[in-house]
Amino acid sequence: PRWWNARWLEPVDGGGGTPLANGIAAAAQLLAAAARRRPDQQRWLWVLSDGCTRETPPRPAAADHVTFVDFDDAAVRIGQGRRLADAWGAQWTTAASLCPGLPD
Repeated sequence: PRWWNARWLEPVDGGGGTPLANGIAAAAQLLAAAARRRPDQQRWLWVLSDGCTRETPPRPAAADHVTFVDFDDAAVRIGQGRRLADAWGAQWTTAASLCPGLPD
């Protein structure tokens, strides 16, 4: 249910509080642990970011599928999210394409 998702996501702060590379490194650790526990299970990583970073972290090796949801809504978009998704061989999409009503 939506209320459950909203309650779970509320404490996840955004706005540059966590460098992208640190977040990806933490995800890589979680995915690697999951791979050890259940090697036959598919592991998906969803990265939600505006891509405003100079970092280019490596794709987590234990991620079977990665989707980058790009929240870059600046007047002049930098395209870093798409570049990272391309470098990782990941699926790329915009937040607006997933959430009708968001500005494109």
